[in-house]
Amino acid sequence: MASSIPPPEPMKMAGDIHGNWVSFRAEFEDYLLATGLSEKVKPVQAAALRRLMGNDCRHVYKHNLGLTADQQKDAGAIVVALEQYFTPAKNVIFERYVFGNLKQEDGELLDAFATRLREKAASCEYGATKDELIRDRLVLGITDEGARRRLLREKDLKLDEAIQICRAAEVMDSKLKTMSLGSSGPGDSVNATQGQRYGRRSASRPSESTNTSAQPQSMRDAGECKYCGTRHKRGRDLCPAFGKSCRSCGTANHFAKVCMKRGQQARQLNAVDDPLPGELEDSDERDVYTAESVGAVNTRGKRWFVNLPLQSGIQRCQLDSGATCNVMSIKDKTRLAPRTPLLKSLTRLKLYNSEWMSSLGVYSTQCVIRGKTHRLDFEIVHTGQRPLLSGETCERLGLIRFTIPEELNKVEHCRKGDLTKGLKADPEKVRAVLDMPNPTDAKGVQRCVGFVNYLSRFMPHLSAVCEPLRRLLDKDVMWHWLPKHDAAMKEIKALVTAVPVLRYYDVRKPVTVQSDSSQAGLGCCLLQGGQPVAFASRALTQTEQNYSQIEKECLSIVFACQRFNYYLYGRGDVTAETDHRPLVSIFTKPLLSAPKRLQSMLLTLQN
Repeated sequence: MASSIPPPEPMKMAGDIHGNWVSFRAEFEDYLLATGLSEKVKPVQAAALRRLMGNDCRHVYKHNLGLTADQQKDAGAIVVALEQYFTPAKNVIFERYVFGNLKQEDGELLDAFATRLREKAASCEYGATKDELIRDRLVLGITDEGARRRLLREKDLKLDEAIQICRAAEVMDSKLKTMSLGSSGPGDSVNATQGQRYGRRSASRPSESTNTSAQPQSMRDAGECKYCGTRHKRGRDLCPAFGKSCRSCGTANHFAKVCMKRGQQARQLNAVDDPLPGELEDSDERDVYTAESVGAVNTRGKRWFVNLPLQSGIQRCQLDSGATCNVMSIKDKTRLAPRTPLLKSLTRLKLYNSEWMSSLGVYSTQCVIRGKTHRLDFEIVHTGQRPLLSGETCERLGLIRFTIPEELNKVEHCRKGDLTKGLKADPEKVRAVLDMPNPTDAKGVQRCVGFVNYLSRFMPHLSAVCEPLRRLLDKDVMWHWLPKHDAAMKEIKALVTAVPVLRYYDVRKPVTVQSDSSQAGLGCCLLQGGQPVAFASRALTQTEQNYSQIEKECLSIVFACQRFNYYLYGRGDVTAETDHRPLVSIFTKPLLSAPKRLQSMLLTLQN
């Protein structure tokens, strides 16, 4: 009887080695019992184990376990040693992550999915909550949307009940599918009489009014369903994909094998024949085409080409100043150098429509222009695109020369000046302020103050100077123009004529912030090397005007740091200068010793 029992398969040392060991150990233990070897002495059992484990496992036994002579004669000791060797260190967090991402595969039976959930949960150490978590994963992972809705309606749902409900839904779907795909009986025939067209044409086509009953009309017209990929009668309830979720895109009512979103990453570029979706990980990102690229779109404008003498022959290339790397189709590369291997490339090519395409490799060649040898690297792609030369390559080969007109080195808008000297106010804006007449109504004051604010970056304490004019805009104030308003307009024009030249901000140089306050406003200046970078000011609210002077001075520092945040953020040290000596001692004392309002301001500065 023992000789008729087949021995277990040798231990497989590939794939899931731990799972293979568990299966081999169970088969070996059953074999010992079935053949009566379990009653033999331990050396006999050990010899049987060594004979059945296979050559690869026997190699591990000899060189990796380090067993003593007595242990080698004990099958139990050998099994324990192999158990420890083949069992990996378990990471509970990773096991739970894998369990939490389990989903039912397309075509996978519910019982197989439930078994897979139980196997994965066994290594997650969930304890008493294991069945509940398996139930939750079952509800979230099944593909049958109708069964999921049924499960979510149940109160106090147990795991066994969930499996029974899903199993019943699976059996029902299978029966409905069998009924819909069954052979048509006599009652399924349809005598369809189509509308006849009288005259000579209808006489020549008598088949239009004949009996068409051999197959239901819905089956003749349907063809392959675009939602499930099979043939069935018309009607969404008869489609196997209805209520199921796609494993490719996650949306409902279709299968992954017919998902239309899987091919959306491939986009045509000019004459693209077979583009590849570019989804490479850890690769460079180099834009091939920008929005201004003439090689990326079909236009009727002028295009520039050059016959480039490459190492392997003459190649006509298009000049594209908007491309950042050279591009060539695999067809042109094969024609020029069929035996030259491609170099490995991790570059992703960004198309003009923001889609990505992966490069097949880099074709490196040389060309000689005006007696000088240049190396050219082309990214090879699956397109019909004519070879493109990037802007950098065109400039390096002397095919294109980029020049910037001198007038473009000016900044127009609110500031104008030679960019090499710094920023200064636009003379046109200054002349407009000097020629501006005094306002005659509230609307005129709004226009005046709003226009002057264009130059606020160049004018210190502008807010305080404009304070009398802003009071004319207060609610329920009758229009009145007094000498103080004339003085404010003259002072504004005097500030405009004396605006300084602002220096460029340098991240490598230290920064100093000067701030001050008055009865009606706040002012500040950002300095580098003793030269102003920017000015800012604002008026105080009615509540802020009631602050004490030390609170106003601290508020001016807060305002300066907030207004110049883009200059100060990330810097280690910033020097703040103030003309209020008592404020210095407040900053050097503990925070709790300052008044409440100053504490709030100091906390704002810390943040």
